[in-house]
This record gives sequence, C-alpha cells and structure tokens, in this order.
Amino acid sequence: MWTQEEVRSDTRFLWAKGRAPIEIHREIQAVYGSNVMTVQHVQKRCQEFSGCRLSVTDEQRSGRPSTSANFVPAIDETVHVNRGVLLQELEEQFNLSHGTISDTVHKRLGYRKVCSMWVPRQLTEDHKKKRMGASFTNFLRFNDHGEVFLEQILLGMKLGCTSTVLRQKRNPWHGNIQGLRPSKNSRHQPALGN
Repeated sequence: MWTQEEVRSDTRFLWAKGRAPIEIHREIQAVYGSNVMTVQHVQKRCQEFSGCRLSVTDEQRSGRPSTSANFVPAIDETVHVNRGVLLQELEEQFNLSHGTISDTVHKRLGYRKVCSMWVPRQLTEDHKKKRMGASFTNFLRFNDHGEVFLEQILLGMKLGCTSTVLRQKRNPWHGNIQGLRPSKNSRHQPALGN
C-alpha cells in the first residue's frame, strides 16, 4: 500500500529531474498501479512545484468545519433515552439541519425506525445464536427427511401460515415431519409423505 505523500514525493523527484508530466504519469502508474493519479493531477502537481512549492503534504484547507461530529454522542444519548424521539425534535434540540440529523442517526449511529421506535440496526449475539440455531435445526431436518421437509414448508406457504400456526389450527396433516398423515376424520387426501 502506498500513501499520497509517497506518490507526491516521487512526482517531485521526477519533476526535479526534468521529466514531462506525461512521462511522470507513466512511471508512477508503472510503480503504483493504473488508478493512482490522473495525468491532469500530475500536471497540477508539477505546476505547484514550478511555483516554488516544496511540501508534498496536504496543506490546511479553509472552509466550514464539520460541527455534526461533535454532536454524535449527544444525539446517541438522546435517542437512547427516548426511543420515540422524532428527527424534527432532534433538529430543534441541536439546531442542525434535517439532512445532518438524518445522516447522523441512520448512517453514523445505525438506527432505524421500527413501530415508531428507534432501534439499533445490528443484531445482538443472542439474536445471532438464535438464528444460527434455527438454521441448524432446519438443516438437520432437511438432512433427515430431504424432500418431504421442503414439501411441508411449501404446503405451509400455500396455506399462508407457518408450521406453528398449522399445529394450532389442528391441521389434518398433524404429526412430525416423518409422518405426514391426515387425521382419521379428515376428508383430505395426503399429497405428501408415505
């Protein structure tokens, strides 16, 4: 990996040797890769070096400093205390624009609205373990029962409910995955299983 200062130093060195900007660009690309610096950027640097610039580091830039970074911990604390806070309320409280507040809450802090509450976007370790456990259970069921297991899932999808709901509604296809048999008083014919 290379730094901008390295590339600028090499540019300055080759410029001091009297090379043309296009030649400098070719040599820099040969060493650092094709997307290191454009020809126009090399020409700009050479003009700066011609104007008696000695430094290869970035100079301090003028402009408006970012104030939102100072408010990130305070916004996080406010959202954490009151999960139902509106973006407009945060705008008024911190005297920042809607775009700045929205960017801070969504991108920097990773919150999203769920049922009018701000919740963290990331999963907790407990959530990850539960998901992994459910996935592993389904994987084992598929290994044991193969296509029958998948067909039972499709049956549940066709009926518009999950296996838990199927059992609660006393589905005629009661029982576990191994024996998809209709109950004795059911008029339905078995579409799956043995």
